[in-house]
Amino acid sequence: MHSCLMTEDILVTILQWVHDDSNDGKRTLAILARTCKTFKEIALDILWREIPNLAPLVRTLPVDTWEIKFAGGPPIAILRRKTTAADWTRCCAYTPRIKRLGYEVPKTCGFGFRELVRSMIIGPDIFEAIKSTSLLQFPNLRHLYWDQAQLPQLPVTPFLGPSIRTLQLNVDSYGSSSVLCKNLPQLCPSLRRLNLNVTAESQVVDSHSPCCTLIQGICESLEALFCNNISLPVDVLQELATSTKLKRLHVGNDMNDILRHFPFSELPFFPALSHLYSTSKYLASVTRFIERVGSRSFESVEITTMIPPPESDLQYFFKTLKRHCNHDDFKSLSVHHLSRSFYSIPAASSGYDFISATVKPLLVFRNLEKLSLKSTYRFMLDNTDLGFMAVAWRNIQELVIGDFHSNWGSELHITLDGLLPLTRYCPDLEILGISLQGVTTSANLDEARKKITGSTCRKVKTLTLGSSTIEDPISVAEYLAAIFPNLTWIMAVGENKSSWEEVSNFLKYMRL
Repeated sequence: MHSCLMTEDILVTILQWVHDDSNDGKRTLAILARTCKTFKEIALDILWREIPNLAPLVRTLPVDTWEIKFAGGPPIAILRRKTTAADWTRCCAYTPRIKRLGYEVPKTCGFGFRELVRSMIIGPDIFEAIKSTSLLQFPNLRHLYWDQAQLPQLPVTPFLGPSIRTLQLNVDSYGSSSVLCKNLPQLCPSLRRLNLNVTAESQVVDSHSPCCTLIQGICESLEALFCNNISLPVDVLQELATSTKLKRLHVGNDMNDILRHFPFSELPFFPALSHLYSTSKYLASVTRFIERVGSRSFESVEITTMIPPPESDLQYFFKTLKRHCNHDDFKSLSVHHLSRSFYSIPAASSGYDFISATVKPLLVFRNLEKLSLKSTYRFMLDNTDLGFMAVAWRNIQELVIGDFHSNWGSELHITLDGLLPLTRYCPDLEILGISLQGVTTSANLDEARKKITGSTCRKVKTLTLGSSTIEDPISVAEYLAAIFPNLTWIMAVGENKSSWEEVSNFLKYMRL
């Protein structure tokens, strides 16, 4: 049985809905907090749950303590007088409510509020005042994003505490000991997710560097580690590989380098890993890594390769996922090729044709929500293949086969009619990238409307179509509007780009 909702639960749900109003949500909650005792505490909790920086707190100080200075650039908040303990006490009414600090303001907060807090800069004198006071505490802060480049005057230590579960640090060098605190395990015993970004050029770091010391100190409790521009030394990788809690991993090491240090005889090898992110030279090394892990716990894999893998390697990679991943749990797959030559397409005889047999192993993942393939393949799929995908992946939200910057090959076999299975089986589809033959007639349109019978992909607003062909923009716009009723924008490249732009314009006019 479901537990009964209490009055407070209902109020939280209602006020959260009010907060999510993109226009006046925060303003409305603030009015409720000031005018109604019943709503006050809940409204304040929702209002202060997440702030992007310290600007909202500074604005709660007495009006005679600070002012905004305009000097040709972004507005700067500075002190008008020396602050006292009583001044900072006013902030203490709000700091216990803050759960997330430093992250981008959600779009639901309204344009005016987002622009205000993003553009307002805190002056160095305010940072000095914050450092000198011990009153500013964040006892319930769970997620902290700290950018040393933007806040060089203020150490991160005062914001760390036992409630922190997610810590994202942007530092300017691998030896930034002022931010990479050696006492992190003691300060944040509940830390489970670490995202460490160093703005310096990617390199292999020493085992005794502050960032490695930080990672080693919390290896046993980490569930997610993201440091994609740091190539970790062997001893740190060994500690991570034996962790029974690490579920998400993204490091700067090439998968081939990692495998070289871990013979097949060694166990365990990332036994709990379920989300893998990697930038490697060859896809084959990622395939061997997944085979080495040998578990069936993978839920998502995101790969960027430096060299485009031939179709045979890609198909074997898909078959490996089929063997080593739970068919019900696996939900997200991305394989991208990091290339400077976006418009170079391999010759037809070079083994880069993406055919139905290539994608067939993935059809077993019945709960797949995302498939993003961006590389210089010639995609040879047809309407039947797309129909099989639609039937197999009924929860799909993002389906991208190709890259906006490439023309995806010259042979197009998917027609507008081939999109109809998506409207029938994939109601949650939001993002679609595919190459089409944009040819239709009034008879096709009438037949399509009969087949749709109320089933449409209402969440699709943007199409990425590469170098799709097109004949009559008006009839194509009518066809797409019938199956994607909220479609407003189409991106395309090549000689037909202007014609697809006409389709976008027609779609906008149809909604006026």
